[in-house]
Amino acid sequence: MGKDNMNKAFAHTWCFMPSNSRWAYSWFFQDAVPTLHPGTATKRVKLILTDACPHESFAIANLVGEGRDYSKVYPNAHHRWCGWHRINRNFTNHADYKSLLARVRNSSVNNAIEVSLITRLMWYCVKHYETKEEVDLALKLINQYLKEDQTTHKGEIEEATRSAIRDFFTTSFEYNKHMLFEGYFENVMTFGNCTTGISEAEHRAYKKSVHGPRPADDLAVSASKLLKMTETKDAAKCRSMTHQIKSKSAKASDREKKAEGLSDYANKKLLEEHSERNEYLTYRPDQNLFYIKKDYEKYDDISADELEAAQRESDDLFNSMNGWIDTQKSRQGKKTLKEKRDDLFGGGKESMEQFKTLLCNEIRRVAPRFERTTIVEVRDIPGSDCNEKMLVCTRCFKKRGYACKHIYKLVNRYPVLTDAHVRWQKSYAHYYGVSGEMSKHFQDIRDKVDLPGIPITEEDLAALDKAYPVRYSEAPEEYFLRSLPGKLRLRGSRDNNHWKSPVYYTAFEGVDPSCFACDDVSDDSMDIEEDISNMSAVENESQKLSGLGAGPCGASQVIQGKSSYQVPSELTEQDGDSDDFALGTVSFSNRPGKKVDAFHDFMPMYQEISKLVDATGGPGVAIVRKYYQQMGLELRQEAYKQKGNGYPTETAGMQSGPQISNKRSAKRKKMATSPSK
Repeated sequence: MGKDNMNKAFAHTWCFMPSNSRWAYSWFFQDAVPTLHPGTATKRVKLILTDACPHESFAIANLVGEGRDYSKVYPNAHHRWCGWHRINRNFTNHADYKSLLARVRNSSVNNAIEVSLITRLMWYCVKHYETKEEVDLALKLINQYLKEDQTTHKGEIEEATRSAIRDFFTTSFEYNKHMLFEGYFENVMTFGNCTTGISEAEHRAYKKSVHGPRPADDLAVSASKLLKMTETKDAAKCRSMTHQIKSKSAKASDREKKAEGLSDYANKKLLEEHSERNEYLTYRPDQNLFYIKKDYEKYDDISADELEAAQRESDDLFNSMNGWIDTQKSRQGKKTLKEKRDDLFGGGKESMEQFKTLLCNEIRRVAPRFERTTIVEVRDIPGSDCNEKMLVCTRCFKKRGYACKHIYKLVNRYPVLTDAHVRWQKSYAHYYGVSGEMSKHFQDIRDKVDLPGIPITEEDLAALDKAYPVRYSEAPEEYFLRSLPGKLRLRGSRDNNHWKSPVYYTAFEGVDPSCFACDDVSDDSMDIEEDISNMSAVENESQKLSGLGAGPCGASQVIQGKSSYQVPSELTEQDGDSDDFALGTVSFSNRPGKKVDAFHDFMPMYQEISKLVDATGGPGVAIVRKYYQQMGLELRQEAYKQKGNGYPTETAGMQSGPQISNKRSAKRKKMATSPSK
């Protein structure tokens, strides 16, 4: 199957396979296709998409050259596996996982979002990461998300199901990243295709049609039916192209916007790109170079009120549907309502809009999304005698063959004919292969004038120089430089990005901490390095304190020596106004002077927890560690909210016990005993 310039599917070869064996696929791709399509056809194939059939994959792997080996049958082709077969068929609809995921999804709205989120993370890997460096870091973060504590997650998945998900992700999905992810097809004109959807749809149409072949038909009858259906389809396509060539838009405004001579599909995509140009900022470091980057702060958020309303409406409908299901007496009635509930809260096309809003926000919060600075260059057109220029987007044009939003940010006009590759022209599909002279003309344009960008006129260049003089910038220079190709930086802030917490600055070996930096920090007194040093100091102190005492909480042995920290049983008992230990005080910017007596407030709870931990042993330690880590994370986040990116200037409560002044000796000490006694 292939795609024409209207993005419609067409069948270039039909074959009744004698077997599903490797030799049959090898014969088809190595002998049959080159024989039926002589000339340069096989050399112009860019991408071969298949499901992961091992026999078919092995046959194709020996025939594609990936632009390096020109002795192959398909020297410029790359082989890619279908993302739908890998994710939907082998995971969400597979017998090993379907019931596990359904049980979690049907338990609550938040759990349904969590399951849909994991699926979307896989699709995000398949579709959106553009380089191998982005892929590698994203996989590290997603693996961390699948195994970390779920306290900060939207929903909660039981450990048995999480284990099954992790096993699929690592052994079946991540292991085959080179066959699935867009980042491994950086310089391939994929047109965004990552599934075999066109082939599946075509096969379904032929099978379901009343004029299509049937299992009882012999080869001659089946071939005759296929040929007749193909001729009917081609005739309809020819009439459509003829109408496009001869017709014009009725409205003058539409005629002004659309590029005369390009297909309707190409015009639609170009106008979509043109409409998004105002979301981007520009910086021109020199005469022939532009940096284009999206204004993420302005165009990358969902309001809190919208999220709250969506959560409320989703919860109400989910609970109502569960109530309706329980009231149904018939099995068919329960089944019908369950199917409708699965549609509404499954994250698919039929999902309710409020659920989609919540899921979209969670994807933005958890999915590793990177800032990207796109480079647009002004280059000379090769072989031009008139010093003609072209604009080259180093990211988009090579993938799709038409102008992108980054180019339209610079040229202040609507699309024109030269903004797209010759394959997107109306007359290309109408005349190619029909008229010998026109076919030769299009071949020359296609093969000899295959530019990596779009030509621009002298007027366009003059307008460009006037609007964007050298050193012109719509944002600070650092905003563009920090996300140039080769540099990784996650989008978002600490409020809307799961990975912006200081906890993750040093969690991944070999990852530059600046990747997790934020723009929403108002206090300049602490940058990333200071964050990391403060975290390290706290961790080191915690490690020192954790070694004290025989009990899991370090509160069951006497602390001897000159340590300024003491357990509760060593505290000095005083009367009157004398104070031998300092109470923890906190002075945040929004609560000046208000004191918090953390020791007296939390010590009874601490003692009770210590007793329970000593009684339960290892499981108790795990529970305490889990929630202490979460408390630390939330307290750090609260500190950032109340005092920029710095920590409180005064000690916020005790750490292992209250501090005792070295100037005054204790009047009376009790022997320390275990809290469990």
